[in-house]
Amino acid sequence: MGAHEGSGMRSIGALARRWWLPSLVSLTVLVLGVVAFGVSGAGHHSEADTLELVASTQSTTAAVGTTSTTSTTSTTTSTTTTAAPQTTVAPVAAAVTTTKAAPKTVAAPTTAPAPVTTAAPAPPPTPPPANGGLVRMVGDSVMLGAKTTLEKIPGWTVVVDAAVSRQFASSDSFLQTAVAANPARLVIALGTNGLMTDAQFDHVMEIVKGVPKVLIVNVQLPDDRYPNEGATNDVLARGAARWGSRLLDWNGATNGHPEYFGADGTHLTPAGSLLYAVLMTQAL
Repeated sequence: MGAHEGSGMRSIGALARRWWLPSLVSLTVLVLGVVAFGVSGAGHHSEADTLELVASTQSTTAAVGTTSTTSTTSTTTSTTTTAAPQTTVAPVAAAVTTTKAAPKTVAAPTTAPAPVTTAAPAPPPTPPPANGGLVRMVGDSVMLGAKTTLEKIPGWTVVVDAAVSRQFASSDSFLQTAVAANPARLVIALGTNGLMTDAQFDHVMEIVKGVPKVLIVNVQLPDDRYPNEGATNDVLARGAARWGSRLLDWNGATNGHPEYFGADGTHLTPAGSLLYAVLMTQAL
């Protein structure tokens, strides 16, 4: 094929691309539009709708033709576009809000109620030593009735020398025996069996004056049978005061308490014996 012939063929190709390609595209679009229009409208479209469709088709054809012409006549220029480097957006740091937990409020310790202060009980009286010493007791039948209880008095070594019908006037030998034992305490309970005088009392006290402590016990007698009770107790009270001895008031402790005495109103019941020993213990 010659050069002219090749040139002619290129001209025909260019002409074809310029005219029939746009026409073919336009025809195809028109046919598709008519078909779609017919289907959707089923032949009831107005003339205005049809014209609108044709104008749209022509506009599309012109656009295609222009594009083709531009593509044919324009010199193809290869432009290499360097893609702009992707900008990496720094991640937005999530605002971290650190909320500190409110400190736990610890309830103040409940104030314990103040302990009830109980007054300490008064200390008991100081007991006598395990053996405070020897106690000698000289008496008549009243003391004899409490002998067993008296000899159990704690803290002392008690020796009771008592007999029925014993009196002050006949007591010298018993008292001397008692003093010879060197007692720490001496108890004299004589007076139930007869009236005494101040002189007789002083005589007895002369015998026992070397004993550290002497106790004198007065008497409790039924007044109707023993009228000398008052007089006897007066001598004993005066004599004890005169000699600085201690007087144990048995009469005052038992007045109005017949339960401490037997039928005769003089000798002791068990309750009377216990009271007698208690009073002796306190007096020692």
